[in-house]
Amino acid sequence: MTNVNFSGVAVRRLSLPAGPLPPWHDVMADLDGSPLIVAYESAAVGNDRHAGRIYILFDVAMTNTNWAGTESFPLFMANAVRWLAPLDDTTGRYMYLTPLQAGRPADWRRIQLDNAMKWSDDIPLASPGWYLDSQDQPRAVSFVGLRAGRSDVPATQAVMQAPLGDPVSTEADLPLWPALSALAAVLWVAGWTLRWIS
Repeated sequence: MTNVNFSGVAVRRLSLPAGPLPPWHDVMADLDGSPLIVAYESAAVGNDRHAGRIYILFDVAMTNTNWAGTESFPLFMANAVRWLAPLDDTTGRYMYLTPLQAGRPADWRRIQLDNAMKWSDDIPLASPGWYLDSQDQPRAVSFVGLRAGRSDVPATQAVMQAPLGDPVSTEADLPLWPALSALAAVLWVAGWTLRWIS
């Protein structure tokens, strides 16, 4: 749980375990003594041999928690992957750039994988994925290195500088309201008059 900070995280509904947890579990996060995230080391229990496992005991959907929108969620996921599949000498490693670091290099060619997400070519930065540069060296672009931060421009100034369309006046619609109100009153009176006549 390196650098994972749960401050500001809210959870609406918990899915607490029905019974007691096995004795070989480690509680990675809890709320008032109730486990929220549980880890199991690699173990053999009877005939069931399994690798390490991590259970999040609540729904991480945005309708249930704001955790997925915080900086701690990708840090937790990176820690979980590192714990579940630790690097060894046989594991390949590669360097990557974030989209901000990579920019939009004109001489990079995207390597399209069959199951890769399709990204629009209209975005100003390189989308996550694999590329070949002009010397046919592989390059990776990933979101992993992103960190939350504050903009150098205040929010109000950023909104004022946003490329918005010209303002549209609504004054043309205002004179219709008195006419529509008068028409509604006339129809209402006419309706009551027809009721009394019949």
